Amino acid sequence: MPSNLHILSIAPEDEGLRLDIFVSKKLNISRSEAKKIIEQKAVITSLNYALKSSTIVFKDLKLFYKPAVFHIDEEIMPKTSIPLIYENNDFLIINKPAGLAVHKTHAKDTQPTVAAWLIQNKFFTDDPHDDLRSGIVHRIDKDTSGLLILARNYTTQKIFISLFASRNIHKEYLACVMGIPPAQGTIDYKIIRNPFDPTRMTYSRSQGREACTHFTLLRSNNQMSLVSCRPITGRTHQLRVHFAALGHALVGDSTYGKSSPLIRRHALHAHKLAFAYEGATYQFNVPMPPDMDLLFKNCC
Repeated sequence: MPSNLHILSIAPEDEGLRLDIFVSKKLNISRSEAKKIIEQKAVITSLNYALKSSTIVFKDLKLFYKPAVFHIDEEIMPKTSIPLIYENNDFLIINKPAGLAVHKTHAKDTQPTVAAWLIQNKFFTDDPHDDLRSGIVHRIDKDTSGLLILARNYTTQKIFISLFASRNIHKEYLACVMGIPPAQGTIDYKIIRNPFDPTRMTYSRSQGREACTHFTLLRSNNQMSLVSCRPITGRTHQLRVHFAALGHALVGDSTYGKSSPLIRRHALHAHKLAFAYEGATYQFNVPMPPDMDLLFKNCC
């Protein structure tokens, strides 16, 4: 038998359940997370057979769960590589540097991630069920910098996911965009995956998921502007797609606009977070990183 196994006890009321539903219940995770675990062959029988999500659970079935093992090079991902803004027993607030992904895009992805950093440095206090997204409650693009909330256990993770779903977390970004947009406004184009390129999103007036962004112009010159953005929804690439739709793509955004010799990424920074948790109110604010600060000073 493989080592490091956890027994998944089957109670009488569990009989007849699909395996993904049973695992979701036993590990206190979502059904989609349970399916990922099963697909990764982390749920096995006493004969080390991997199972399918559709397998029906019965009383004589011996089930075991083998948690993922995490291996991260400390020289690549040292504890101090991510600025820690705030810490308590339930969550962390970090200032994510640009160039670092929040979580792996697939199980075989080997790039350093925030999710891996969280577990490797023992900030996540539960036994991790998923090496892709344990502790992750929201995400920002790999090349976007700024504030990120990380849960330290699955109970807190579910609470924050619910807060985001109910739009009870206030987020503000700073962006440098091409040209001069209106002094203020709201962009409410729907977001849909680009039918010709699945790695990109696009906007639509009639199809896709509802998306809303409020923005205020802070300062500008003849070529580019600094804007404050408040996304009400949290769609993939929302701010980048919305400003491109407005005709003012983010500076340095080679996907929805064009690259820039002034900055090596799209100029977007999550600089404010505010929310209520367990009866207390939290507010965080971090300044722009050096590359964006220099860009704004030179152009605006």
